[in-house]
Amino acid sequence: MSRVTLQHIAEHVGVSKYAVSRSLSGKDGVSESTRRTVELAARELGYVAPVAPRQTHRIQLVLHDHDPVNSEVQIRIQRGIQREAHRTGHPIEMQWAHEPGQIDEISRRGDPLILVGPHAPLPRVRNTPMVKVASIDPLEPIDQITSASSEATAALGLRLVALGHRDIVYLEGNGGLRGRADRFLAMQNALTDIEGVKLHRLRFPEDGGFVDAFTALRASGAQPTVLVAGNDWMAVGIISELLRIGLRVPRDISVVGYGDYAAATQITPQLTTIRVPGEEMGIAAFQLLLERIERPRPDTASYRRVLICPQIIERHSLAPL
Repeated sequence: MSRVTLQHIAEHVGVSKYAVSRSLSGKDGVSESTRRTVELAARELGYVAPVAPRQTHRIQLVLHDHDPVNSEVQIRIQRGIQREAHRTGHPIEMQWAHEPGQIDEISRRGDPLILVGPHAPLPRVRNTPMVKVASIDPLEPIDQITSASSEATAALGLRLVALGHRDIVYLEGNGGLRGRADRFLAMQNALTDIEGVKLHRLRFPEDGGFVDAFTALRASGAQPTVLVAGNDWMAVGIISELLRIGLRVPRDISVVGYGDYAAATQITPQLTTIRVPGEEMGIAAFQLLLERIERPRPDTASYRRVLICPQIIERHSLAPL
């Protein structure tokens, strides 16, 4: 059976095609009785209104090219963005940059823009939809997608206590990285009122300074049973260093990472870690950008902050006491 058209309805009712179109679109120019008659005929004939093709937009995806620590997360984010772009039929133009001048030049093209990584400052051109997938400055004027990493680290601290750990070391490494510092503070806040729990913050040169710092910490009287590393790469190196000084993981001490990178399952024991939901962040960033394209943000409206929850992935590097 051929598809029912406006012309079919017009011939069935005995009115013009113009009258049918105005009736079904809810526009003026026809009487109420004609509108009701046309709508009834459309239902009886099984008319299905055609869906107008969705306008597509070329999306600029800019990844930070000086962020090797988070490169695996960036790949996941990129995968999520590309997946949504394919699903919705929007072309993606992807590039790597970090200099403000480069970002300004890209933004002048007028294409909707997704920034992945610690790009700063923001582009000076602000008349196009833009979303940032990264940490931002307080009240930075841009829509943001990020992971609830502090919440996850607080939950990890509570999980460690539930497993019997009372002397915990947070390995911040070189220090100076905002994400690691924020996660330490989140764990500290979660554990501060739990009696008998000690949380140490250990900074050390990441190019070989862990053993000296760890030895000094134990010499001060600390007896840590679990080490929480700033990322999985640090955790993998720490496991190797602990083995070198005669400590086995998790029999003598547990180790937890952050990120759930490929290395987490390529080491023995496999690493307990927090999985950063990169692909989900990419999907959310693309969906928010499309919303801003279709319904631009009024000048008086607030910017969005969207948090995607990570997961604690328990493997063999963490043992209960």
